[in-house]
Amino acid sequence: MESLSALNRICQKPNYKKTGNWMVRTFLRDAALPCTWLLLHTPITANQVTLAALIAGLCGAFCLTLEGSANFLWASLLLQLWYYLDHVDGQIARYRKTAGLSGRFFDFFMHHMIHAASVLALGVYFSRELSLGDRGLFAAFGAAYCISLFNMLHDIKSKAFVEHLLSFKSIRIRSAESPNQHGSDGANSTRSKPHFFSVIHKLCEIHVMMNILTVLALIEFIFSPGTNGRILAFILYAPAILLLTLAKTVQFILKKKSEEEFEALFECNADRS
Repeated sequence: MESLSALNRICQKPNYKKTGNWMVRTFLRDAALPCTWLLLHTPITANQVTLAALIAGLCGAFCLTLEGSANFLWASLLLQLWYYLDHVDGQIARYRKTAGLSGRFFDFFMHHMIHAASVLALGVYFSRELSLGDRGLFAAFGAAYCISLFNMLHDIKSKAFVEHLLSFKSIRIRSAESPNQHGSDGANSTRSKPHFFSVIHKLCEIHVMMNILTVLALIEFIFSPGTNGRILAFILYAPAILLLTLAKTVQFILKKKSEEEFEALFECNADRS
């Protein structure tokens, strides 16, 4: 087995210190390498690590629904474990040369599952603690639906791109990176001064939400057991998610941002097939 430094060159993405969010660029990808090294001594596959990450994330979401500061802390730690393992599976796949579309599909599926489950769990806790009944559950499912829809906007756009690309005989890629790239790996997003919606967008990214919940859980567990950081989180996140989803949908449809991005990414032969 190679040393960690040699393993780093094999397992990491190209330009891994320049792409992705601050958390993964700064330390998480490097921190995942010792776990990757350990698992490479076993027959465990990349997809099995993805499955383990999914289970950890779903358990974390379940713990979010449980009463008590200790359960809140467990929830945040399990979500941190999910995000950590999410960077181990790809390293294993790159080392063993098993990376492929099915693995990426599973990885994307997992991201959607954990993001929606975390928001739903916060809403369920919020509803139960305030005895809101059906109204609270409607808010919980509504927020989870909106974050799922928001995350699907990128996938819907990609589907539209693929359908459009298949109508051309020849295609040249102008750039490998979207000019409006955002999301959990959104280090290449616009560098201009942040505005209101970009701040909300950043706060709603799963790694940011996860870290905010972890800080709230630690404060609650250490300094003020019995308080309800999860209620505060849902009160802030539910309207923010709704506003963000509406704004992004309007941007895609009315401002024709998809067309601008497509033109920046591809040069297509006008001679249709």
